[in-house]
Amino acid sequence: MRSRRPRFYNLKRPKVRQSWNKFNLYNLARLTVGPTIRYNRTFFQQKWIAKSIARGYHGPHVRERDWERMFSRRLLSAVELPPAYLASHDGSEQAAGRGSGREHDPNDPDPPISATNFSPTEIKRRSRLEPEKKFAFPNTFAHPDAYYFNVKHRTPSFFGDPVRDMTPYMQMTFAPLERRLDVAIFRALFASSTLQARQFCVHGAVKVNGKTMRHPAYLLNPGDMFQVDPERVLYATGEPKNPKEAARIESMLKQQEEREAAREASAAALHAAKKQQLAEKLKNADQQGGGDGPQAEAASADTPLEAETQAVEEGAAAETKATTGLDKDGEPLTAEELAAEHRSQLKALIRDAKRLLSEKDKMGAKQKQRVRLFMSEAKRALSRLGKKDVADSLEDLNAETTAAAARDGLMNHLAAILKGLHLDQQPTQTSAEAEKEGEDAAAAPRTFEEEVEALSPGEQAALARLLKEDAENPVDESKPYLTPWRPRKYLAPFAFVPRYLEVNQNICAAVYLRHPVARRGSAEVPTPLPYETSQLAFNWYLRRR
Repeated sequence: MRSRRPRFYNLKRPKVRQSWNKFNLYNLARLTVGPTIRYNRTFFQQKWIAKSIARGYHGPHVRERDWERMFSRRLLSAVELPPAYLASHDGSEQAAGRGSGREHDPNDPDPPISATNFSPTEIKRRSRLEPEKKFAFPNTFAHPDAYYFNVKHRTPSFFGDPVRDMTPYMQMTFAPLERRLDVAIFRALFASSTLQARQFCVHGAVKVNGKTMRHPAYLLNPGDMFQVDPERVLYATGEPKNPKEAARIESMLKQQEEREAAREASAAALHAAKKQQLAEKLKNADQQGGGDGPQAEAASADTPLEAETQAVEEGAAAETKATTGLDKDGEPLTAEELAAEHRSQLKALIRDAKRLLSEKDKMGAKQKQRVRLFMSEAKRALSRLGKKDVADSLEDLNAETTAAAARDGLMNHLAAILKGLHLDQQPTQTSAEAEKEGEDAAAAPRTFEEEVEALSPGEQAALARLLKEDAENPVDESKPYLTPWRPRKYLAPFAFVPRYLEVNQNICAAVYLRHPVARRGSAEVPTPLPYETSQLAFNWYLRRR
Protein backbone atom coordinates (compact mmCIF):
# COMPACT_ATOMS: atom_id res chain seq x y z
CA MET A 1 0.00 0.00 0.00
CA ARG A 2 1.26 3.45 -0.83
CA SER A 3 1.62 6.05 1.87
CA ARG A 4 -0.45 9.19 1.99
CA ARG A 5 0.01 11.16 -1.19
CA PRO A 6 1.05 14.81 -1.18
CA ARG A 7 -1.82 17.28 -1.12
CA PHE A 8 -4.07 14.56 0.27
CA TYR A 9 -6.34 17.32 1.60
CA ASN A 10 -6.16 19.51 -1.47
CA LEU A 11 -8.11 22.75 -1.14
CA LYS A 12 -8.02 23.67 -4.83
CA ARG A 13 -9.48 20.40 -6.11
CA PRO A 14 -11.10 19.05 -2.94
CA LYS A 15 -11.93 15.44 -2.25
CA VAL A 16 -13.62 14.30 0.92
CA ARG A 17 -11.61 11.71 2.87
CA GLN A 18 -12.30 9.32 5.72
CA SER A 19 -10.50 11.52 8.20
CA TRP A 20 -11.11 13.98 11.05
CA ASN A 21 -8.64 16.46 9.64
CA LYS A 22 -9.74 20.10 9.78
CA PHE A 23 -8.95 20.62 6.09
CA ASN A 24 -11.10 17.62 5.28
CA LEU A 25 -13.93 19.18 7.30
CA TYR A 26 -13.53 22.36 5.27
CA ASN A 27 -13.70 20.39 2.02
CA LEU A 28 -16.77 18.58 3.33
CA ALA A 29 -18.47 21.91 3.99
CA ARG A 30 -17.72 22.99 0.42
CA LEU A 31 -19.00 19.76 -1.11
CA THR A 32 -21.65 20.39 -3.78
CA VAL A 33 -23.10 18.33 -6.56
CA GLY A 34 -23.81 20.67 -9.47
CA PRO A 35 -20.34 22.11 -10.15
CA THR A 36 -18.68 18.74 -9.59
CA ILE A 37 -20.70 16.62 -12.01
CA ARG A 38 -21.73 18.68 -15.02
CA TYR A 39 -24.58 17.15 -16.93
CA ASN A 40 -23.47 18.68 -20.22
CA ARG A 41 -20.80 15.96 -20.36
CA THR A 42 -21.07 12.49 -21.77
CA PHE A 43 -22.33 9.61 -19.71
CA PHE A 44 -18.84 8.10 -19.60
CA GLN A 45 -17.37 11.35 -18.27
CA GLN A 46 -20.07 11.62 -15.63
CA LYS A 47 -19.40 8.06 -14.46
CA TRP A 48 -15.64 8.68 -14.36
CA ILE A 49 -15.98 11.84 -12.28
CA ALA A 50 -18.43 10.18 -9.90
CA LYS A 51 -16.14 7.17 -9.53
CA SER A 52 -13.19 9.43 -8.78
CA ILE A 53 -15.10 11.37 -6.12
CA ALA A 54 -16.53 8.24 -4.52
CA ARG A 55 -13.21 6.40 -4.43
CA GLY A 56 -11.60 9.46 -2.87
CA TYR A 57 -13.75 8.87 0.19
CA HIS A 58 -14.40 5.12 0.18
CA GLY A 59 -11.07 3.33 0.50
CA PRO A 60 -8.52 5.52 -1.28
CA HIS A 61 -5.83 3.37 0.39
CA VAL A 62 -7.23 0.23 -1.29
CA ARG A 63 -5.86 -0.68 -4.70
CA GLU A 64 -8.35 -0.37 -7.52
CA ARG A 65 -8.02 -3.98 -8.62
CA ASP A 66 -8.59 -5.16 -5.06
CA TRP A 67 -11.76 -3.10 -4.82
CA GLU A 68 -12.98 -4.37 -8.19
CA ARG A 69 -12.72 -7.91 -6.85
CA MET A 70 -14.68 -6.90 -3.74
CA PHE A 71 -17.42 -5.10 -5.67
CA SER A 72 -20.77 -6.86 -5.83
CA ARG A 73 -23.92 -5.89 -7.67
CA ARG A 74 -25.99 -7.70 -5.03
CA LEU A 75 -26.91 -4.90 -2.63
CA LEU A 76 -28.27 -5.94 0.74
CA SER A 77 -31.53 -4.49 2.01
CA ALA A 78 -34.03 -5.15 4.77
CA VAL A 79 -37.81 -4.99 4.71
CA GLU A 80 -39.55 -4.85 8.03
CA LEU A 81 -42.35 -7.33 8.64
CA PRO A 82 -44.00 -6.24 11.88
CA PRO A 83 -45.55 -9.15 13.78
CA ALA A 84 -48.71 -7.11 14.42
CA TYR A 85 -49.25 -6.71 10.68
CA LEU A 86 -48.60 -10.38 9.93
CA ALA A 87 -51.01 -11.43 12.67
CA SER A 88 -53.88 -9.19 11.55
CA HIS A 89 -53.62 -9.46 7.74
CA ASP A 90 -53.12 -12.35 5.36
CA GLY A 91 -51.98 -10.30 2.36
CA SER A 92 -55.29 -10.32 0.52
CA GLU A 93 -55.48 -6.53 0.76
CA GLN A 94 -52.50 -6.37 -1.59
CA ALA A 95 -53.91 -8.88 -4.11
CA ALA A 96 -56.35 -6.48 -5.75
CA GLY A 97 -55.76 -5.40 -9.33
CA ARG A 98 -53.64 -7.00 -12.02
CA GLY A 99 -49.92 -7.39 -12.48
CA SER A 100 -48.19 -5.48 -9.70
CA GLY A 101 -51.49 -4.78 -7.96
CA ARG A 102 -53.85 -1.89 -7.83
CA GLU A 103 -52.21 1.47 -8.18
CA HIS A 104 -52.91 3.99 -5.45
CA ASP A 105 -52.62 7.72 -5.49
CA PRO A 106 -49.47 8.66 -3.50
CA ASN A 107 -51.22 11.87 -2.39
CA ASP A 108 -54.21 10.03 -0.98
CA PRO A 109 -54.60 11.16 2.67
CA ASP A 110 -56.06 7.75 3.55
CA PRO A 111 -53.80 5.17 1.87
CA PRO A 112 -54.56 1.46 2.11
CA ILE A 113 -53.14 -0.58 4.96
CA SER A 114 -49.66 -1.97 4.45
CA ALA A 115 -46.72 -3.14 6.54
CA THR A 116 -45.44 0.43 6.83
CA ASN A 117 -48.44 1.34 8.97
CA PHE A 118 -47.13 -1.03 11.68
CA SER A 119 -43.39 -0.40 11.40
CA PRO A 120 -41.98 1.67 14.32
CA THR A 121 -39.02 2.75 12.19
CA GLU A 122 -41.26 3.94 9.36
CA ILE A 123 -43.61 5.76 11.74
CA LYS A 124 -40.65 7.56 13.31
CA ARG A 125 -39.27 8.48 9.88
CA ARG A 126 -42.59 9.92 8.72
CA SER A 127 -43.01 11.93 11.90
CA ARG A 128 -39.54 13.38 11.30
CA LEU A 129 -40.53 14.47 7.78
CA GLU A 130 -43.85 16.02 8.75
CA PRO A 131 -42.40 19.42 9.79
CA GLU A 132 -40.54 19.67 6.48
CA LYS A 133 -43.69 18.99 4.48
CA LYS A 134 -45.64 21.51 6.52
CA PHE A 135 -43.27 24.36 5.62
CA ALA A 136 -42.65 23.25 2.02
CA PHE A 137 -43.87 25.49 -0.80
CA PRO A 138 -45.38 24.21 -4.03
CA ASN A 139 -43.36 24.15 -7.23
CA THR A 140 -40.05 24.26 -5.36
CA PHE A 141 -37.18 21.82 -5.29
CA ALA A 142 -35.06 20.66 -2.36
CA HIS A 143 -31.84 20.34 -4.35
CA PRO A 144 -29.71 23.54 -4.48
CA ASP A 145 -29.09 23.15 -8.23
CA ALA A 146 -32.62 22.06 -9.08
CA TYR A 147 -33.45 25.45 -10.59
CA TYR A 148 -30.59 25.08 -13.06
CA PHE A 149 -31.81 21.66 -14.20
CA ASN A 150 -35.41 22.87 -14.36
CA VAL A 151 -34.48 25.79 -16.62
CA LYS A 152 -32.55 23.45 -18.92
CA HIS A 153 -35.55 21.06 -18.93
CA ARG A 154 -33.33 18.26 -17.71
CA THR A 155 -34.68 17.82 -14.21
CA PRO A 156 -34.33 14.20 -13.03
CA SER A 157 -37.19 12.88 -10.93
CA PHE A 158 -35.00 12.40 -7.85
CA PHE A 159 -34.03 16.10 -7.99
CA GLY A 160 -37.59 17.37 -8.09
CA ASP A 161 -38.71 14.88 -5.44
CA PRO A 162 -35.93 14.21 -2.90
CA VAL A 163 -34.89 10.65 -2.16
CA ARG A 164 -36.97 10.06 0.95
CA ASP A 165 -39.65 7.49 0.26
CA MET A 166 -37.48 5.09 -1.71
CA THR A 167 -34.86 2.57 -0.62
CA PRO A 168 -31.46 4.12 -1.52
CA TYR A 169 -29.81 1.02 -2.94
CA MET A 170 -27.15 3.03 -4.75
CA GLN A 171 -25.79 4.32 -1.44
CA MET A 172 -24.82 0.70 -0.69
CA THR A 173 -22.29 0.57 -3.54
CA PHE A 174 -19.27 0.56 -1.24
CA ALA A 175 -20.81 -1.65 1.46
CA PRO A 176 -18.15 -4.40 1.03
CA LEU A 177 -15.47 -1.95 2.21
CA GLU A 178 -17.25 -1.58 5.56
CA ARG A 179 -16.21 -5.15 6.40
CA ARG A 180 -12.53 -4.24 6.36
CA LEU A 181 -10.91 -4.11 9.78
CA ASP A 182 -9.31 -0.69 9.30
CA VAL A 183 -12.59 0.86 8.13
CA ALA A 184 -14.48 -0.68 11.05
CA ILE A 185 -11.91 0.76 13.49
CA PHE A 186 -12.44 4.20 11.97
CA ARG A 187 -16.24 3.84 12.10
CA ALA A 188 -16.04 2.84 15.79
CA LEU A 189 -14.21 6.14 16.57
CA PHE A 190 -11.00 4.35 17.60
CA ALA A 191 -8.85 6.16 15.02
CA SER A 192 -8.89 9.56 13.38
CA SER A 193 -8.58 8.14 9.85
CA THR A 194 -8.50 4.85 8.02
CA LEU A 195 -4.76 5.30 7.42
CA GLN A 196 -4.17 5.60 11.15
CA ALA A 197 -6.38 2.56 11.77
CA ARG A 198 -4.28 0.61 9.28
CA GLN A 199 -1.15 1.70 11.15
CA PHE A 200 -2.62 0.39 14.41
CA CYS A 201 -3.22 -2.99 12.78
CA VAL A 202 0.25 -3.24 11.27
CA HIS A 203 1.93 -2.42 14.61
CA GLY A 204 -0.03 -5.07 16.51
CA ALA A 205 -2.35 -2.81 18.54
CA VAL A 206 -5.56 -4.51 17.31
CA LYS A 207 -7.07 -7.82 18.37
CA VAL A 208 -9.88 -9.71 16.67
CA ASN A 209 -11.66 -12.26 18.84
CA GLY A 210 -8.81 -12.10 21.34
CA LYS A 211 -5.98 -12.66 18.85
CA THR A 212 -3.66 -10.04 17.42
CA MET A 213 -4.57 -9.18 13.84
CA ARG A 214 -1.90 -7.41 11.79
CA HIS A 215 -3.83 -7.44 8.51
CA PRO A 216 -5.92 -4.29 8.01
CA ALA A 217 -7.68 -5.89 5.03
CA TYR A 218 -9.17 -8.65 7.19
CA LEU A 219 -12.90 -8.95 6.44
CA LEU A 220 -15.02 -9.07 9.56
CA ASN A 221 -17.82 -11.58 9.90
CA PRO A 222 -21.05 -10.97 11.83
CA GLY A 223 -20.31 -11.45 15.53
CA ASP A 224 -16.59 -10.68 15.39
CA MET A 225 -15.24 -8.51 18.20
CA PHE A 226 -12.24 -6.26 17.60
CA GLN A 227 -10.33 -4.39 20.28
CA VAL A 228 -7.75 -1.59 20.09
CA ASP A 229 -5.10 -0.69 22.64
CA PRO A 230 -6.62 2.09 24.82
CA GLU A 231 -3.39 4.08 24.75
CA ARG A 232 -3.52 4.16 20.96
CA VAL A 233 -7.16 5.27 21.08
CA LEU A 234 -6.34 8.07 23.52
CA TYR A 235 -3.53 9.16 21.23
CA ALA A 236 -5.72 9.03 18.11
CA THR A 237 -8.78 10.79 19.54
CA GLY A 238 -7.04 13.15 21.98
CA GLU A 239 -5.69 16.60 21.38
CA PRO A 240 -2.03 16.53 20.28
CA LYS A 241 0.73 18.07 22.34
CA ASN A 242 1.79 21.65 21.86
CA PRO A 243 5.62 21.73 21.97
CA LYS A 244 5.70 25.28 23.34
CA GLU A 245 3.19 24.51 26.08
CA ALA A 246 5.02 21.30 27.00
CA ALA A 247 8.32 23.18 27.29
CA ARG A 248 6.70 25.86 29.45
CA ILE A 249 5.15 23.31 31.82
CA GLU A 250 8.42 21.38 32.01
CA SER A 251 10.38 24.52 32.92
CA MET A 252 7.78 25.48 35.52
CA LEU A 253 7.91 22.04 37.14
CA LYS A 254 11.70 22.13 37.08
CA GLN A 255 11.72 25.51 38.81
CA GLN A 256 9.30 24.21 41.41
CA GLU A 257 11.54 21.21 42.12
CA GLU A 258 14.58 23.48 42.37
CA ARG A 259 12.79 25.75 44.85
CA GLU A 260 11.74 22.75 46.94
CA ALA A 261 15.27 21.35 46.91
CA ALA A 262 16.72 24.74 47.88
CA ARG A 263 14.20 25.06 50.70
CA GLU A 264 15.06 21.64 52.06
CA ALA A 265 18.80 22.32 51.72
CA SER A 266 18.50 25.64 53.58
CA ALA A 267 16.48 23.99 56.33
CA ALA A 268 19.07 21.23 56.68
CA ALA A 269 21.95 23.75 56.70
CA LEU A 270 20.19 25.88 59.30
CA HIS A 271 19.57 22.83 61.45
CA ALA A 272 23.25 21.81 61.23
CA ALA A 273 24.41 25.38 61.97
CA LYS A 274 22.19 25.63 65.03
CA LYS A 275 23.49 22.33 66.31
CA GLN A 276 27.10 23.44 65.72
CA GLN A 277 26.46 26.79 67.43
CA LEU A 278 24.84 25.10 70.42
CA ALA A 279 27.78 22.70 70.72
CA GLU A 280 30.28 25.58 70.62
CA LYS A 281 28.36 27.49 73.30
CA LEU A 282 28.36 24.48 75.58
CA LYS A 283 32.06 23.95 74.98
CA ASN A 284 32.90 27.62 75.72
CA ALA A 285 30.78 27.52 78.87
CA ASP A 286 32.70 24.47 80.09
CA GLN A 287 36.06 26.13 79.34
CA GLN A 288 35.11 29.35 81.17
CA GLY A 289 34.38 27.39 84.30
CA GLY A 290 30.59 27.44 84.44
CA GLY A 291 29.90 30.96 83.20
CA ASP A 292 26.33 32.23 83.01
CA GLY A 293 24.87 30.74 79.84
CA PRO A 294 22.17 33.34 79.15
CA GLN A 295 24.51 36.26 79.88
CA ALA A 296 27.14 34.86 77.58
CA GLU A 297 24.55 34.37 74.89
CA ALA A 298 23.32 37.96 75.29
CA ALA A 299 26.89 39.25 75.20
CA SER A 300 27.56 37.38 72.00
CA ALA A 301 24.84 39.36 70.26
CA ASP A 302 25.76 42.89 71.39
CA THR A 303 26.92 44.19 68.02
CA PRO A 304 24.25 45.29 65.49
CA LEU A 305 25.51 42.96 62.76
CA GLU A 306 25.38 39.96 65.04
CA ALA A 307 21.90 40.99 66.26
CA GLU A 308 20.62 41.30 62.69
CA THR A 309 22.12 37.96 61.76
CA GLN A 310 20.51 36.34 64.76
CA ALA A 311 17.11 37.87 63.86
CA VAL A 312 17.34 36.53 60.30
CA GLU A 313 18.21 33.10 61.63
CA GLU A 314 15.32 33.19 64.06
CA GLY A 315 12.91 34.17 61.25
CA ALA A 316 14.14 31.35 59.04
CA ALA A 317 13.89 28.96 61.96
CA ALA A 318 10.29 30.04 62.56
CA GLU A 319 9.43 29.27 58.92
CA THR A 320 10.96 25.80 59.14
CA LYS A 321 9.40 24.79 62.46
CA ALA A 322 6.77 22.66 60.84
CA THR A 323 9.17 21.03 58.40
CA THR A 324 11.96 20.19 60.86
CA GLY A 325 9.96 19.87 64.10
CA LEU A 326 12.58 21.93 65.98
CA ASP A 327 12.42 25.30 67.67
CA LYS A 328 14.92 28.14 67.33
CA ASP A 329 17.33 26.46 69.78
CA GLY A 330 17.33 23.24 67.79
CA GLU A 331 15.24 21.43 70.38
CA PRO A 332 12.16 19.36 69.51
CA LEU A 333 8.83 21.15 69.62
CA THR A 334 6.20 20.12 72.12
CA ALA A 335 3.03 18.36 71.00
CA GLU A 336 0.94 21.51 71.42
CA GLU A 337 3.41 23.66 69.45
CA LEU A 338 3.62 21.08 66.69
CA ALA A 339 -0.18 20.86 66.52
CA ALA A 340 -0.37 24.65 66.30
CA GLU A 341 2.08 24.66 63.39
CA HIS A 342 0.09 21.92 61.66
CA ARG A 343 -3.10 23.88 62.14
CA SER A 344 -1.52 26.96 60.57
CA GLN A 345 -0.52 24.86 57.58
CA LEU A 346 -4.02 23.45 57.26
CA LYS A 347 -5.39 26.99 57.46
CA ALA A 348 -3.46 27.84 54.30
CA LEU A 349 -4.67 24.64 52.66
CA ILE A 350 -8.28 25.55 53.46
CA ARG A 351 -7.83 28.99 51.94
CA ASP A 352 -6.35 27.41 48.82
CA ALA A 353 -9.28 25.00 48.67
CA LYS A 354 -11.73 27.93 48.90
CA ARG A 355 -9.97 29.66 46.03
CA LEU A 356 -9.95 26.50 43.91
CA LEU A 357 -13.65 25.86 44.51
CA SER A 358 -14.51 29.41 43.50
CA GLU A 359 -12.83 28.81 40.11
CA LYS A 360 -13.96 25.24 39.42
CA ASP A 361 -16.47 26.33 36.74
CA LYS A 362 -13.74 27.93 34.62
CA MET A 363 -11.01 25.35 34.99
CA GLY A 364 -8.21 25.90 32.56
CA ALA A 365 -4.66 24.68 32.33
CA LYS A 366 -3.42 27.06 35.02
CA GLN A 367 -6.30 26.21 37.36
CA LYS A 368 -5.62 22.50 36.95
CA GLN A 369 -1.98 23.15 37.77
CA ARG A 370 -3.13 24.85 40.96
CA VAL A 371 -5.23 21.79 41.78
CA ARG A 372 -2.16 19.61 41.42
CA LEU A 373 -0.11 21.99 43.55
CA PHE A 374 -2.81 21.91 46.21
CA MET A 375 -2.80 18.12 46.09
CA SER A 376 0.95 17.96 46.59
CA GLU A 377 0.76 20.44 49.48
CA ALA A 378 -2.07 18.45 51.08
CA LYS A 379 -0.07 15.24 50.76
CA ARG A 380 2.94 16.91 52.31
CA ALA A 381 0.85 18.25 55.21
CA LEU A 382 -0.75 14.86 55.79
CA SER A 383 2.61 13.12 55.82
CA ARG A 384 3.89 15.57 58.44
CA LEU A 385 0.96 14.87 60.70
CA GLY A 386 2.24 11.36 61.24
CA LYS A 387 0.50 8.02 61.14
CA LYS A 388 -0.26 8.11 64.87
CA ASP A 389 -2.14 11.41 64.60
CA VAL A 390 -4.11 10.10 61.65
CA ALA A 391 -5.07 6.94 63.50
CA ASP A 392 -6.08 8.90 66.62
CA SER A 393 -8.15 11.32 64.57
CA LEU A 394 -9.90 8.56 62.68
CA GLU A 395 -10.91 6.85 65.91
CA ASP A 396 -12.61 10.01 67.18
CA LEU A 397 -14.71 10.64 64.07
CA ASN A 398 -18.46 10.87 64.43
CA ALA A 399 -21.07 9.47 62.06
CA GLU A 400 -20.86 12.44 59.71
CA THR A 401 -17.11 12.05 59.39
CA THR A 402 -17.52 8.32 58.78
CA ALA A 403 -19.79 9.11 55.86
CA ALA A 404 -17.27 11.64 54.55
CA ALA A 405 -14.51 9.04 54.85
CA ALA A 406 -16.37 6.92 52.32
CA ARG A 407 -15.45 9.40 49.59
CA ASP A 408 -12.63 8.54 47.27
CA GLY A 409 -9.41 10.49 46.93
CA LEU A 410 -7.15 12.59 49.03
CA MET A 411 -9.78 14.98 50.41
CA ASN A 412 -11.29 12.17 52.51
CA HIS A 413 -8.20 12.01 54.71
CA LEU A 414 -7.82 15.78 54.75
CA ALA A 415 -11.42 16.32 55.89
CA ALA A 416 -11.10 13.54 58.47
CA ILE A 417 -7.93 15.05 59.92
CA LEU A 418 -9.50 18.51 59.97
CA LYS A 419 -12.34 17.12 62.06
CA GLY A 420 -10.17 14.75 64.10
CA LEU A 421 -7.84 17.52 65.22
CA HIS A 422 -10.91 19.42 66.52
CA LEU A 423 -10.01 22.58 64.67
CA ASP A 424 -13.30 24.10 65.70
CA GLN A 425 -12.07 24.48 69.26
CA GLN A 426 -8.86 25.39 71.08
CA PRO A 427 -6.24 22.79 72.10
CA THR A 428 -6.66 20.72 75.23
CA GLN A 429 -6.23 22.85 78.34
CA THR A 430 -6.29 22.46 82.08
CA SER A 431 -9.50 23.09 83.99
CA ALA A 432 -8.24 26.41 85.44
CA GLU A 433 -7.17 27.69 82.05
CA ALA A 434 -10.44 26.55 80.54
CA GLU A 435 -12.48 28.41 83.14
CA LYS A 436 -10.40 31.57 82.69
CA GLU A 437 -10.69 31.51 78.90
CA GLY A 438 -14.38 30.64 79.21
CA GLU A 439 -14.95 33.93 80.99
CA ASP A 440 -13.02 35.77 78.30
CA ALA A 441 -15.03 34.00 75.60
CA ALA A 442 -18.28 35.10 77.25
CA ALA A 443 -17.16 38.70 76.88
CA ALA A 444 -15.94 38.26 73.30
CA PRO A 445 -17.03 34.91 71.81
CA ARG A 446 -14.75 33.84 68.99
CA THR A 447 -14.41 30.38 67.50
CA PHE A 448 -11.94 28.87 65.10
CA GLU A 449 -14.47 28.97 62.26
CA GLU A 450 -14.71 32.72 62.67
CA GLU A 451 -10.97 33.07 62.38
CA VAL A 452 -10.59 30.65 59.48
CA GLU A 453 -13.20 30.00 56.80
CA ALA A 454 -13.55 26.27 57.24
CA LEU A 455 -14.79 24.00 54.47
CA SER A 456 -18.44 23.06 54.65
CA PRO A 457 -19.48 19.44 53.91
CA GLY A 458 -20.71 20.49 50.48
CA GLU A 459 -17.42 22.19 49.69
CA GLN A 460 -15.53 19.15 50.97
CA ALA A 461 -17.54 16.95 48.60
CA ALA A 462 -16.96 19.36 45.70
CA LEU A 463 -13.24 19.50 46.39
CA ALA A 464 -13.10 15.71 46.73
CA ARG A 465 -14.82 15.38 43.37
CA LEU A 466 -12.43 17.91 41.83
CA LEU A 467 -9.40 16.06 43.13
CA LYS A 468 -10.86 12.73 42.06
CA GLU A 469 -11.32 13.99 38.50
CA ASP A 470 -7.74 15.23 38.50
CA ALA A 471 -6.56 11.85 39.83
CA GLU A 472 -8.48 9.98 37.11
CA ASN A 473 -7.15 12.27 34.37
CA PRO A 474 -3.73 13.39 35.63
CA VAL A 475 -0.89 15.18 33.92
CA ASP A 476 1.64 12.73 32.52
CA GLU A 477 4.38 14.21 30.36
CA SER A 478 5.46 10.73 29.26
CA LYS A 479 2.27 10.30 27.21
CA PRO A 480 2.42 11.12 23.49
CA TYR A 481 -0.87 13.07 23.73
CA LEU A 482 -1.84 16.15 25.71
CA THR A 483 -2.66 15.54 29.37
CA PRO A 484 -5.11 15.99 31.03
CA TRP A 485 -6.76 14.22 28.11
CA ARG A 486 -9.47 16.00 26.16
CA PRO A 487 -10.99 15.26 22.74
CA ARG A 488 -9.31 16.67 19.71
CA LYS A 489 -10.72 19.65 17.90
CA TYR A 490 -13.24 19.36 15.05
CA LEU A 491 -14.38 15.94 16.30
CA ALA A 492 -18.10 16.68 16.70
CA PRO A 493 -19.15 16.42 12.99
CA PHE A 494 -17.61 12.92 12.77
CA ALA A 495 -18.80 11.57 16.13
CA PHE A 496 -21.38 8.97 15.08
CA VAL A 497 -21.45 5.17 15.09
CA PRO A 498 -23.21 3.11 12.38
CA ARG A 499 -26.06 0.81 13.32
CA TYR A 500 -24.18 -2.35 12.38
CA LEU A 501 -21.56 -1.77 15.13
CA GLU A 502 -21.94 -2.12 18.89
CA VAL A 503 -19.19 -0.07 20.54
CA ASN A 504 -17.97 0.04 24.13
CA GLN A 505 -15.75 3.08 24.50
CA ASN A 506 -14.72 2.18 28.06
CA ILE A 507 -12.69 -0.84 26.94
CA CYS A 508 -12.09 0.32 23.33
CA ALA A 509 -13.85 -2.71 21.87
CA ALA A 510 -16.63 -3.15 19.32
CA VAL A 511 -18.69 -5.96 17.82
CA TYR A 512 -19.46 -6.22 14.11
CA LEU A 513 -23.12 -7.19 14.44
CA ARG A 514 -24.07 -7.75 10.79
CA HIS A 515 -23.47 -6.49 7.29
CA PRO A 516 -24.89 -3.03 6.54
CA VAL A 517 -28.25 -2.98 4.81
CA ALA A 518 -30.50 -0.44 3.10
CA ARG A 519 -33.92 0.43 4.43
CA ARG A 520 -36.65 2.66 3.16
CA GLY A 521 -35.38 6.21 3.34
CA SER A 522 -31.90 5.38 4.65
CA ALA A 523 -28.78 3.34 4.03
CA GLU A 524 -26.39 2.16 6.75
CA VAL A 525 -23.21 2.91 4.82
CA PRO A 526 -22.04 6.35 6.01
CA THR A 527 -21.24 8.56 3.04
CA PRO A 528 -21.25 12.32 2.41
CA LEU A 529 -21.99 11.80 -1.29
CA PRO A 530 -25.43 12.39 -2.81
CA TYR A 531 -27.51 9.66 -4.35
CA GLU A 532 -26.76 10.45 -8.00
CA THR A 533 -22.98 10.34 -7.42
CA SER A 534 -23.22 6.87 -5.90
CA GLN A 535 -25.52 5.80 -8.73
CA LEU A 536 -23.05 6.88 -11.40
CA ALA A 537 -20.17 5.20 -9.53
CA PHE A 538 -22.18 1.99 -9.29
CA ASN A 539 -22.77 2.07 -13.04
CA TRP A 540 -19.05 2.56 -13.64
CA TYR A 541 -18.13 -0.63 -11.82
CA LEU A 542 -21.14 -2.44 -13.22
CA ARG A 543 -19.86 -2.24 -16.80
CA ARG A 544 -17.30 -5.02 -16.25
CA ARG A 545 -19.85 -7.43 -14.74
